[in-house]
Amino acid sequence: MSRSAITAAAFAVSAGEPVDALSAFYVDPQPCPRGRRIMISVEPLAPSPAGSAAAAAALAALRRSIAADALLPPPLVLLRAFARANAALLAEHRPPTGGRRRDTLVGATAAILTGRQLVIAQVPPSQAIVAQERRLYAFPDLASWRPDFVPATDDPEPEPLGLRNCARPALYRTLAAPGDVFLFCSSPLARCLGRDHEAIAAIQDGGCRPASGVAAVSHSHLAAALEQLEFLAAHHGLEDAHAAAVAVDRLPVAFGGGPILSLGLARLRPVRGGERRPIATPAPVPSGTTAAAVQAGEVGAAARRGWFGRRRSAERQPVVEAPTPRPRPAPPPR
Repeated sequence: MSRSAITAAAFAVSAGEPVDALSAFYVDPQPCPRGRRIMISVEPLAPSPAGSAAAAAALAALRRSIAADALLPPPLVLLRAFARANAALLAEHRPPTGGRRRDTLVGATAAILTGRQLVIAQVPPSQAIVAQERRLYAFPDLASWRPDFVPATDDPEPEPLGLRNCARPALYRTLAAPGDVFLFCSSPLARCLGRDHEAIAAIQDGGCRPASGVAAVSHSHLAAALEQLEFLAAHHGLEDAHAAAVAVDRLPVAFGGGPILSLGLARLRPVRGGERRPIATPAPVPSGTTAAAVQAGEVGAAARRGWFGRRRSAERQPVVEAPTPRPRPAPPPR
């Protein structure tokens, strides 16, 4: 089995000055013994020295836990990692008088790439985008950062690390392929991106430049996406922002993975019909609800304003699966 190969790049600014992006991101330099690739992004709810320290603690706890559970199925690995990171923040920053300090709450996205399977766990504030074959899949929906957003379901969003005694991240799953690009960015950037269809289209088409080979195309897409996000941060005068892009250069030819933990998967479909939208995004559905019922409007939506600056809903489906595997040409005969 060939090994996977990825290329990563990032930028970060704090108080308007460039800072080390490693304070907000981690991408493993080499696959672990089971061939997994790990990507983590963290963001303090309130930018401050205490918030930065809490985010660093959460990042370290997530890394340690994922490394310790390397033999478990990826969804379980991520659930345990978020629980441990949450416990670490509570132990470190619990005020003696009770309650929670806003500047010690942390949003996070962690992703495990195993063979072609990508599993993502997330608590807000955080944003992840998967670019696949000129389509973008956003976690959460980029439109949810707009004040006029109405969710398709009554599912509530998770809460940041360090707020409750129990962390319950949203889980998503999709299939990756060489040429895909994974984007991670802070919530201020996501909010700007959600209102800018031209920027979304530029990121979506960023990998369509003349280039030779899958790696060259994905590297072109990576550079174009980061360039667009840097422009957004400068154009909107964001004092605190960060983003990372990971290009998939190569994946194992064959993969015999371990068991997949079933957590109630729901099928995603690109947005069709009605007003044309430049981005296809996942929408969690209640257990037992079909995608056709959602499209027909049979699932009620009770939107209310969330304290993370996004519209949120009232119940929760833990796992969403992205589009079905794409057909691949057969390898040439040896």
